[in-house]
Amino acid sequence: MYRYRLCPRGCLIGSCLFLTCAVFAQAPLTPAPGKALLQVRTPDPYAVLYVNGRKTESRGELIWLETPVLDNGKTYLYQLRAAFRSQDRMLIEDRTVEVQSGRTTTVTFDGKNALSVPLPQAGPAPGTPAPGGYELLPYPRPATDKDGK
Repeated sequence: MYRYRLCPRGCLIGSCLFLTCAVFAQAPLTPAPGKALLQVRTPDPYAVLYVNGRKTESRGELIWLETPVLDNGKTYLYQLRAAFRSQDRMLIEDRTVEVQSGRTTTVTFDGKNALSVPLPQAGPAPGTPAPGGYELLPYPRPATDKDGK
């Protein structure tokens, strides 16, 4: 599980870039005073998460995000995007999340409203002739007598 801090505008703290993530064994149950927590769940341990268009360094099925101190009673919006694999497809799902000080918000990406893109298929098996009569040679190619000695 990873934990990031978010600024009120929705960018990751650290010159609006990435902050080094803090790994912790157990997630906090309640946010620190004046802050909010986002619990993000995905179906893929290699899922990639974006916050307001910026890719986070975290991957996984459970990711925690923490905001800085927020104004009480004010609602903040974050745009989250998760990209994850499901069988032979890449799913990309977007969510707009409302966050308030003192609250933990859970977001679950399940692929139900995701854009689905086919993953590239593996190429021909080794030794299979290439189309058009060309032969693919291994790289680096083996030395021959023509290479000079």
